[in-house]
Amino acid sequence: MKIGENSFIGTGVTIIQNTNIVGNTLIGAGAVVIKNIARSGVYVGNPAKEIRKE
Repeated sequence: MKIGENSFIGTGVTIIQNTNIVGNTLIGAGAVVIKNIARSGVYVGNPAKEIRKE
């Protein structure tokens, strides 16, 4: 698992093993990341979905 620079992970987030997150990304509290996040932005929900582009 790799998490890019300037990324913020909210409390209670679940990140599935071997999932990568690009830099400048915000993952909202309680989100479940089940696949790679390749584009900067804001992600929330179960499964995590983009709600705003950076």
